[in-house]
Order: sequence, then structure tokens, then C-alpha cells
Amino acid sequence: MTMKIVFDRNKCTGAYSCVQEEPEKWKPASDGKVDLDGSVQKKPGIFECAITQEELEKARIAAAVCPASAIKVVEE
Repeated sequence: MTMKIVFDRNKCTGAYSCVQEEPEKWKPASDGKVDLDGSVQKKPGIFECAITQEELEKARIAAAVCPASAIKVVEE
């Protein structure tokens, strides 16, 4: 199974809830939003990052606490 985080940076409001939950993956950016460490931009403003089984729970929590619903965890 492939697991990944899909981050819509266009929706990000800079609440930093994800940073508080998973500072290893989410980094504050100079424009007031966040960046997903290790991600690749797939479309303008849409970033993806593969995750491991060990990272899955933290990724789910980061997605759950995002007030803008900018973070999705996809399992294929």
C-alpha cells in the first residue's frame, strides 16, 4: 500500500496546528504559511509527500487539526 500526504498550500491559513503536531514534517514559511518537508509540487500549490506506516498516525493527526482542511492523507 502506498501512503502519502497531499497538501493544498493554497488553502493554508498559517494556523501552524500541523507544525505543533508534527514539527519534523511541517515547517513555518516566510510568507506565513507552512511547507511540507520532503514534498514535491504536483500542481500549482499542491504538494505531495510519501509517508511510511510509522508516520501515518502523525500525518492523520496533522490533517485532523488543520482548520483549513488543507491536508489530506491518501492510502492507495
